[in-house]
Amino acid sequence: MQKNVRRTTPTSPTPPAAAAAVAALAALVLTGCGGASEAADDAKPGGEKKAEAPAAPAMSQGDLEKLALAEGDVEGFTVEKGAADDVMPPPKGAKAEPAECGPYVDLFMKTAPGEPGPAVLRTVSEKQETPALDGDGDLDMEELEAFEDAMDDAFDVQVVRVGVAGYGGDGAADAMKELRDWTGACQGGFAVGPQKQGVTDVVPDAPAQGTDEATTFTVTVDTEGKKIPMSRFAVYRDGDTVVTFMAMNGAALLGEGGGDWGVPEAVVEAQLGKLD
Repeated sequence: MQKNVRRTTPTSPTPPAAAAAVAALAALVLTGCGGASEAADDAKPGGEKKAEAPAAPAMSQGDLEKLALAEGDVEGFTVEKGAADDVMPPPKGAKAEPAECGPYVDLFMKTAPGEPGPAVLRTVSEKQETPALDGDGDLDMEELEAFEDAMDDAFDVQVVRVGVAGYGGDGAADAMKELRDWTGACQGGFAVGPQKQGVTDVVPDAPAQGTDEATTFTVTVDTEGKKIPMSRFAVYRDGDTVVTFMAMNGAALLGEGGGDWGVPEAVVEAQLGKLD
């Protein structure tokens, strides 16, 4: 006879919760510390540094919202609309050395290259199945094992941050050029943050097509002597709009595998299809 185990009902993380956990873990890996987010540049607004104002973007925030992914657009994935505070300034001290590799920190935090105008953010995560409980909340051994497996797999989830940004004038093309320049110059690695977190490689991935221009690359970090692929990027420009896909996998960040993962084609196809 199979025994039931009476215990508080466990729950595996929901896709949004798992996505938030993976993003937080990635930020810790990036900076090598858990400090609060503050502006990395201590210069105050209105100081001596004054950049020329960029041309007004052709599209508004509302226009971009219509172009961005929505729940139900990608089968097998949950789509969450990002809040304004999801795009934060880099944590204090999260600068790159050499400085020419600094755009990576901004790209990681903003999910948009260069100096965008309006931008919208989506978090897209794999749907996870949660084993069903019996009606009285008791778990038999089979259900208990299923829940334990679900907890073990909770971080082995594909999470993609998708940024859709508008630019004015030549801003979109300039952002892509800057992206190509620093990813080329920083392929040999660089350091980030007060703990000098080592980024060991910025490796170009397979060429991407389907828009005016595109680039893909993987960023690998050194954590306690182990090389870990922290994030994989695919960035596409379509006219004055740039779409950035940043994929992460919690198991890979923890150095526990994660299998063969990257920016899912289904997510890319669904998002680029909405630009037409």
